Amino acid sequence: MLELEFVTVTRNDPELGAMVVELRTAAHRTIVEMLRDMLRGSDPDDAQFAAEVELYELEATADLLLAAAIGLGIQRAVDPTLSAEPVLASMRNTLTLLGAGVA
Repeated sequence: MLELEFVTVTRNDPELGAMVVELRTAAHRTIVEMLRDMLRGSDPDDAQFAAEVELYELEATADLLLAAAIGLGIQRAVDPTLSAEPVLASMRNTLTLLGAGVA
């Protein structure tokens, strides 16, 4: 919900808007690095790793995970009875598949 409040306020405050964008960009980078670490494993083959990074489109996957988390937070602020489990299960499954290297 905090994200929604920031977005509403940033319409009249460009400096705050830049800060929100910076925070989101930092969160995105953190997720991408986490996904890269999951794909690398303990003894990565550089060619295989590069192919997997391209296959899994880590930047897009990070966008999806971040958008789902923010969207879920906003929806639950409006309706606290909304279950988080479907979104969390999808995130968990995505991360499990990435960790297993499943294409």
